[in-house]
Amino acid sequence: MTTAGNLCRLRMGVPVATPIGLREWKVAAAACRTAKEARSAFEREMRDFLGVRWVRSTVSGRAALYLALVAMRRSIHRNEVVIPAFVCPSVGRAVLKAGLSPVLCDVGPTGSGLDPDDLRRKLSDRTLAVVTAHLFGFPVEVENISSLAHSAGAFVIEDAAQAFGAKIHGRRAGTSADVGIFSFGLSKVLWSFAGGALCSNNTALSAGLDDVLGEVQTPGWLREWQGTAKGALLSLLIRSHHLGPVAAIWNGALRGKHDCDDFPCELCASSTAALGRHMIQRFYEITSVRRGNAERYAAALAGLEGITIPKPDANCEPVYLRFPVIVRDIAIKRRILSQLGRAGINASEMYTRDSYQALNTFTAGAARCPSAEYLVDRMLNLPTHCYLTDAEMRSAIQIFRGILPTRAPDHVAGMVGNPAAVCATSME
Repeated sequence: MTTAGNLCRLRMGVPVATPIGLREWKVAAAACRTAKEARSAFEREMRDFLGVRWVRSTVSGRAALYLALVAMRRSIHRNEVVIPAFVCPSVGRAVLKAGLSPVLCDVGPTGSGLDPDDLRRKLSDRTLAVVTAHLFGFPVEVENISSLAHSAGAFVIEDAAQAFGAKIHGRRAGTSADVGIFSFGLSKVLWSFAGGALCSNNTALSAGLDDVLGEVQTPGWLREWQGTAKGALLSLLIRSHHLGPVAAIWNGALRGKHDCDDFPCELCASSTAALGRHMIQRFYEITSVRRGNAERYAAALAGLEGITIPKPDANCEPVYLRFPVIVRDIAIKRRILSQLGRAGINASEMYTRDSYQALNTFTAGAARCPSAEYLVDRMLNLPTHCYLTDAEMRSAIQIFRGILPTRAPDHVAGMVGNPAAVCATSME
């Protein structure tokens, strides 16, 4: 029998690059002995930025999800958690770690959010919580999902790991449900090497979460120093475009072989908290470049046949962690990915057929989720980070245009934003 571990050998390619220089790593190193103070300052900064009453920081996003589920289970004796079928397998792994049973729910046509009709079928008197995810940096509506879940007596968790700082209807992603979770790992909006967070405006639930967090340890000082040194090395490799070594570290040595592994559950390291606080202050500077690169892709690929470019919901401000493209012909998608790889473009498949099957192995039976199955075979993601050069963007656009027919004028919009300005963070 195939196991989830065997299915999840590959991650999502080279990490999404956020510019961190030597100055920032010095801040992280200086905080290695001030755990409580650094975490408190980080959490205050997060609270103000998100506009919520309660924030706590953890070692990772998956640890944040696990802790939220443990607290919820203590208040309601139910054992099922509805999760998206198009999501990282680590979400299912966190549900299992909490001693609960994941139930797969189909997603919307672009992968974000949940299909409301399928959610109605999956809700029951056993449902403890419903997890909905904001993917690619695009926030999605959660009101309908919350209404359905709450009517069944279940909590709602917003997985905003890929959409930190994005807004919809004027509210930050992750702040509309009972709990929001965030990640500050290498492939997220604001990289601080590791780290995660929970936020809530639910007073009773946040009190329960504090009880659970009170039982959790902080990483030791030796591991903190080791983590800071690894992060600084990875930052230097990314800056110098040594993506081969970075990919090797990301695919194994850094976090384990796959997203189905067990994971530590600890409070946020002080060095991570200090670095995260600094990166929040640079949020607008960093995301403006991603937005400009995404707008350039959108203008250049508009009118190409055979692809669909998911658009953010109305009334939202995305952060464009990645630029998603749905290629309707699977063989053509593989051809595009192959050429992008040979050109050194850090494109990825986001989630794959293997990751979908891994999620299925976490459930009691083999769920059928047509929208998720369509997307895992056809979606790819283009990089938007600030280390993306003008030549690389032109090359990526030319690859799409060389493979797909077009009815649009052969025109590429000019660059919006200035990647060089953001990437010039001092390494002195």
